Amino acid sequence: MIEKACRVAEASGSVPSSEIEAARVAARRLRAAAELLAAQGSGDADLIEKACIVAEAAGVSASEIEPARKGASCLRAAAELWAAQGSGDAEWIEEACRLAEAAWVPASEIEPARVDAMRLRATAQLSPARQSGDAERIEKLCIVAEAVWVSASAGGSELAARCRGALGSPEERRR
Repeated sequence: MIEKACRVAEASGSVPSSEIEAARVAARRLRAAAELLAAQGSGDADLIEKACIVAEAAGVSASEIEPARKGASCLRAAAELWAAQGSGDAEWIEEACRLAEAAWVPASEIEPARVDAMRLRATAQLSPARQSGDAERIEKLCIVAEAVWVSASAGGSELAARCRGALGSPEERRR
């Protein structure tokens, strides 16, 4: 609509070219700002990043662009967190948790991943601890398992049960 008006103004010769160009620049800025808002609503980090670049080039204010960039960063970190959590790799999960925290992913999404990492580490350490017969080490792992069990899913309760089995009954532990 604005472009059509600019062409009419040019054809008439009665509007200074500087005003016509200013209208075109304003139109590009408005279009870029609208595309940025649409990209943010898409939930697609790549699309948001591209819209940020276009918006920046069109002169959209940094105060409009920066929240979109942070949102894209948050989406990327959340995707990395979900991928790590599905991997079964405690180290990757912990790194993804740190990145997610820095990108302002909600704690409610980070905490279950942290618990999964703790469960994975404790599970990996339990077998060697049981084989070594080191009651103190097993007890420490059981404390971790109990913490995981209280705040986690069935996987945590499985670990706690394995811990209790590794330690034996309270009477056996006192011997």
